[in-house]
Amino acid sequence: MTEIEPGAIVMDIVKGALAEVRSVHGDCLHLARPSGVSWQAEARDVRLATDAEALSIKVAVANHNSRGKWGR
Repeated sequence: MTEIEPGAIVMDIVKGALAEVRSVHGDCLHLARPSGVSWQAEARDVRLATDAEALSIKVAVANHNSRGKWGR
């Protein structure tokens, strides 16, 4: 299995949610969604996101950050 490091985009297969790895403490990962919601997961319960999944979360962050900046 590939080593998962902080900054990686992962899929928590238990929650069915994409998240960014904020920190790693042994087999425990601290994950966070772009919305700010965070939780802990066991390393065995996550996998690296596919390229398409990683792109979707990056687009969601960009869309969130651009709200209110256009059309004024």
